[in-house]
Amino acid sequence: MAIRPSSLIIVLWILVLGVSGLPGSLKANEPLVSLRTVDAKQSDWDMALQARPNPARWESADGERVEVEPGSPAGILVLRRAGAEVSRVALPEPLADAVVGRAGPTSLLVAGFSGTGADRRLVVASYHRYTERWHILGRLVPAGERVRLVCREADILERLDAEPGVVRRHTLDVPTPPVRALDVTVVVLYLVAMLGIGLWCARGGTTSTADYFLADRELNWFVGGVTLYATATSAISFVSVPAKSFATNWQYMAYNYVTLVGTTIAAIVLIPRLRRMNLVSVYEYLETRFHPSLRAFSSAVTILYNLVGKQAVVVLLPALVMQQMLGLPPVAGVVIIGVLTTLYTMVGGFRAVVWTDLAQCFIMLGGAMVGAWWICHALGTDLVGMLREASALGKTKTFNFDFNLLQPTLWAFLFLEIFNILTWPKDQMLMQRVFATRNEAHARGSVIFLAALVIPGATTFFTIGTALFLFYRAHPERFVPTLPNDSVFPLFIAWEMPSGLSGLLIAAILAASMSTFSSGVSSLATLVKVDFLDRFPVFSGLRDRISNRALVLSIGVLGTAFGAAVSLVDVGSLLDFGMQAFAIFGGGFAAAYGLGLFTRRARWEGVLFGTVVSAVASFFLVRVVSPILMQATTIGISLVVGYLASLVVGLVRPLPFDEKPLRTHL
Repeated sequence: MAIRPSSLIIVLWILVLGVSGLPGSLKANEPLVSLRTVDAKQSDWDMALQARPNPARWESADGERVEVEPGSPAGILVLRRAGAEVSRVALPEPLADAVVGRAGPTSLLVAGFSGTGADRRLVVASYHRYTERWHILGRLVPAGERVRLVCREADILERLDAEPGVVRRHTLDVPTPPVRALDVTVVVLYLVAMLGIGLWCARGGTTSTADYFLADRELNWFVGGVTLYATATSAISFVSVPAKSFATNWQYMAYNYVTLVGTTIAAIVLIPRLRRMNLVSVYEYLETRFHPSLRAFSSAVTILYNLVGKQAVVVLLPALVMQQMLGLPPVAGVVIIGVLTTLYTMVGGFRAVVWTDLAQCFIMLGGAMVGAWWICHALGTDLVGMLREASALGKTKTFNFDFNLLQPTLWAFLFLEIFNILTWPKDQMLMQRVFATRNEAHARGSVIFLAALVIPGATTFFTIGTALFLFYRAHPERFVPTLPNDSVFPLFIAWEMPSGLSGLLIAAILAASMSTFSSGVSSLATLVKVDFLDRFPVFSGLRDRISNRALVLSIGVLGTAFGAAVSLVDVGSLLDFGMQAFAIFGGGFAAAYGLGLFTRRARWEGVLFGTVVSAVASFFLVRVVSPILMQATTIGISLVVGYLASLVVGLVRPLPFDEKPLRTHL
């Protein structure tokens, strides 16, 4: 008897619910990180001292400076930016000959001597800058009476003055999380279920390009809305949004409330008209309204942005989780996720993407809610008590009414949403689902349902980040100072959640990533097929030799390769990186939809000129504008420049009456 993929998902949830009442793995007050001492060379000391001639001061590349206030013993750490004092932090205890360095992206490392005589100890401590908590990593017996110290990255080098060749290195030792059989079982069941859905959807084959890339336009509003939400809510939301609220507060949550209104307006005003045109690629509209060259250019930019930016980040984030849980290198995690997702997308086509999205959405949201509940359980409180404590610390502040368009304020979000409404059709991944609905009513309903799902989903992710802040503020000994901020939720999953529940959270993060990655692969393959292979004679030979499945396979391999490349570089916040990548590669052309839908005088030459100006400007603005506002900034530049340039083109070369564009505006 055949086993349906839905049965495997039900079994997965039964396993998880069965272990949800088991005792957790939280070991309060038991340090997670320890110090490991090894012998070092004199050359190591010389190199460290050359890089840090003043061991009591550390400076970052962006002008931030941290220094131990002079004194014997020292008791204050001074933080400065651009020469101005930002804050003063008391050391965990007075330390003589103290030195400072950076343990990781969000943590400082301080070492010095405490006590005298036989009680003299080398104290090494880390300071987390978001939770504002110290943790003493170790109290070591010094190598001798006269010893010098210097920090080198996350290591402390100790040299005995009496014997210059005697150098010791004290490094942070982080154990690898145990691999638990139940977690592996849950994850494997999830992966098998996703592959099963792909195979199940491939029954009978596909009859046409519309069937393979649009599922024969048979989606109703509920399925369309869920798959829209699953696509828009990637692992970026699951990992980076909690990391953002962990580091700051809920100000970015305000954008979701603004988006609720804006998306509803777009669903009522724009979506029915676009669905009525029976498009496959959203860039077909640009050809109808403007010129074939604008369609080709915009489609090519979208493909470039998704491969280099969005899809690379989407596939990398769950690889960070696998690194935390299994000690698996991020490159290997990217390859595993990319290959499996590409496989079921290739086999089942867009129908497999939609039905895996449906399953992944329930796993993702269910896992997030379980995660939020368990963090509160680890804190010994309920959700209301956790939020009350966080509110007292200012961590739930949502609305910032300062009139500043360069920071995440309410007015900045309103400004951003205006441009979002004007350019809502810009994303092929979302519009492909709109085009796959049965009719205009279902298309409009699916987008409205998407808007309704955003608020509870985003609230859950922000709640997770806030609860994590309180947990690591109460238990600084459980934090790993060397990790980037985006790893804070994976860290908790790896060490604080019981077997089974942690497996569910891993599956949920994989679901968030794989739903977006599969959607990206399918939509990019659609663009290559419809906007290039089927249109240009130069591709006629290739068109006959490459199948739809081979095209999906090629796009999946390229997306996986770029994800592996991004894993090898430090891009800071992956959420910010994704926003900046869109602004640089895709922000300008999105304005073409606003100019096409809401104006009559826009010309393709002016739109193209505005897009180029916007792209060039974004390279300079990315350093000074908040990442969340980069998109609105580049779109605004493109709108203004494109419209003005169109007016100039209209004066120089007015269109004859018989060449007037079709009525494709509102």
